[in-house]
Amino acid sequence: MQLRFLLAWYTGEENVCSRKDVVWTLAKHLVIVESPAKAKTINSYLGSDYIVKASMGHVRDLPKSGLGVEIEKQFEPQYEVLKEKSTVVKELRALAKSADRIILSTDPDREGEAIAFHLEALLRPSNRNIERVLFHEINKNAILQAMKSPRKIDYRLVDSQQARRILDRLVGYKLSPFLSRKIKHGLSAGRVQSVALMLIVQRAEEIANFKPEEYWEIKAQVHTDPEAPLFTCVLEKIEGKKAKVSQGDIAAAIVAEAKEQNFVVQKVERAEKKRYPAPPFTTSTLQQEAARKLRFDVAKTMRVAQQLYEGVNVEGKPVGLITYMRTDSTRVAPDMQQKALKAIEEWFGPRYRPGRPNFYKSKGGAQDAHEAIRPTHIELTPDRVKSQLTPEQFRVYKLIYERFLASQMAAAVYDTVAVSILSGRFGWKSNGRTLKFDGFLKLYEEGRDSKHAGDDKAEEEPMLPPVEEGQKQLCEKITPSQHFTKPPAYFTEASLVKELEKQGIGRPSTYASIISVLKAREYVVVENKNFYPTDIGKVVCQTLVLNFPSLINVAFTAEMEKQLDQVAEGDREWRGMLQAFYDPFAQTLEGAMKSAERVVLGEETVLPCPACGQKLWKRSTKYGLVYACGGYPSCKFIVPIGGETQVPCLSCNKPLYLCDVTPKGRKKAVKQYHCYQCRAKFGYGKGGKPEPLAVETEHSCEKCGQSMVLRKGRYGEFLACSGYPKCKHVLKVDKEGKPMESGPKLVQVTNQCCAKCGSVMVVREGKGEKFLGCSGYPRCRSTATWSESVQVIDELEFAEVKKRYKQVKMKKKK
Repeated sequence: MQLRFLLAWYTGEENVCSRKDVVWTLAKHLVIVESPAKAKTINSYLGSDYIVKASMGHVRDLPKSGLGVEIEKQFEPQYEVLKEKSTVVKELRALAKSADRIILSTDPDREGEAIAFHLEALLRPSNRNIERVLFHEINKNAILQAMKSPRKIDYRLVDSQQARRILDRLVGYKLSPFLSRKIKHGLSAGRVQSVALMLIVQRAEEIANFKPEEYWEIKAQVHTDPEAPLFTCVLEKIEGKKAKVSQGDIAAAIVAEAKEQNFVVQKVERAEKKRYPAPPFTTSTLQQEAARKLRFDVAKTMRVAQQLYEGVNVEGKPVGLITYMRTDSTRVAPDMQQKALKAIEEWFGPRYRPGRPNFYKSKGGAQDAHEAIRPTHIELTPDRVKSQLTPEQFRVYKLIYERFLASQMAAAVYDTVAVSILSGRFGWKSNGRTLKFDGFLKLYEEGRDSKHAGDDKAEEEPMLPPVEEGQKQLCEKITPSQHFTKPPAYFTEASLVKELEKQGIGRPSTYASIISVLKAREYVVVENKNFYPTDIGKVVCQTLVLNFPSLINVAFTAEMEKQLDQVAEGDREWRGMLQAFYDPFAQTLEGAMKSAERVVLGEETVLPCPACGQKLWKRSTKYGLVYACGGYPSCKFIVPIGGETQVPCLSCNKPLYLCDVTPKGRKKAVKQYHCYQCRAKFGYGKGGKPEPLAVETEHSCEKCGQSMVLRKGRYGEFLACSGYPKCKHVLKVDKEGKPMESGPKLVQVTNQCCAKCGSVMVVREGKGEKFLGCSGYPRCRSTATWSESVQVIDELEFAEVKKRYKQVKMKKKK
């Protein structure tokens, strides 16, 4: 390494990249990935001819302020380098100048292709030899193999991602001001997030409006003879038609009639049924299963999976433990499938290896760009790497590993028996199922979502005793039981992701951000894993659906996803797609801005507004509950809601309300009196007496000439200009209420020096107390405790001391 550095220095070679403790020189190839963890892992596989650097995600994007899209110029995006990535871009440009070749190895999806596109645009002026390489899994063989197959950037994928980004920007930046104007300032909307919110709100309304219907289930316990075991059969048919018993008196009549009848076995069906394993994970099924079994939210699942993909230290070496975790395919590489089958036969026995490999169909519309999520090394079992993973990493890796291995195992086999029994005009049915061979269930069983509120899991089917056709059965007991239909269950993260995928809304890589935004905006709250829409979430949803029915609906959103897929496949031009969307959208938005009525949040009261006489509304704000005039914005009357007291107002003699108010810039609430009638405000004085918040004084403002008022702050009383907020001049006051000079006052110079910088310490006064402060303030803010024993010096001595310390500093520098 030292020899390389000397050679580069001697020859004047510019290809030198230095860090704090490492010097890289004469590297021929610059590899750019997205994350430092991935860079570290890949760097261990490539030779010294490669420098692997991380872009830390996106380096360019649309500006945060402003639309950033020139609609009149065919939706031309105005990209800019992200402020926080300027240092990274500068370093990459310096490295690009001296590299023979630049290899862009960002994630193998549309987002990764877009990042590669932005990197190419920034680095091409420095080096035109740029190639694209895809890493579907991070291990040595896969990396070296991928490096042999470079390609150019796929601009179809870039156009698709670009179209999605611009589409979302247009919707978000156009709809959010509409919500702020019609509902409340600070609200936001999104093309996909608003549809996801609609699904949650509709489900909550369905549950709220659900009317349970009564139904009765009738069960009979029968057996062949008194010595034989009892088994249960359920009333299924009445006179050959499906039994529907809706009332208790009808159920009682059926029970009485059935007791008088003979029970005879009409039919016995025996069969062997197979249950096949679930396919290996896709992004959405991983998110669902992690929510069910690990209770991880979607964002956490993807964060941990990203760590496993990028690489962790295993037995002293960085290894990517799973394949790329953003995929909609269930495809598995043939060589990995053979390794899995071999391991199954070795670890579980020949019976657990299927006769032929299991293959799974991907869902319709799947891009199938990558394999399913699977382990990269079958020999790295969860138990083997457990000690080198965090608890979260271990749980996610174990889930992925076992799901993949189980997907390649033999099916479970059940012996099933279905017995049909006839008694008069009543038909009864009993089902039994016994596990004959556990197959893949020996290792893994897929979790389930509840279909109804309060559901836990389906009842197990009991084992039935031997029965034959034509055999008479003795009925021991017939039991009617009352039930009521149940509403559908609230969405959980797992069921919401499942619904979004089913409806074709969004893409697996976007589910985490959709759910995170809904939570962050407080449109939904999560309790006991269930999503409940908040009041503001309901209002936002209703307003958007009412005014933009063609945009905020499932069919349109799914159709837009199909069109984006067509752009990625090269079958559709992205600018034309955006134009076809934007023209009707802009027209609808313009009409909604004019015609849509403003939504008043909260609950209407019978109290009249003191200012204009209209009804007051009880509303919730970030500062607490308030009474606000329903005539806003023409009338802006608003007062905090507090407890009514018997304390009279100093202005109008009406009872005052005691409120907790958090002043601007402060975290802690203070008590204030508010008058509902005249809107006067008073401080909470000693003994609970009201006192004016501002008392007029004879002093005038030095800046604007208006009168000064005496106010109370967190540090005590002070004088403030009555022209606030136009004039913000303030003065401290002494104990007698007279104005003082602002800032710490210089009193005397001492013979002591600052412990930090060696400057002279001076006596200052602040907050009514004396202290020692460094004369080098504000460059040095050192302070010390003052006491009367401190010696002071005059101005001449001060000059001498200052000169002496300058000489000492000069000697130290030399």
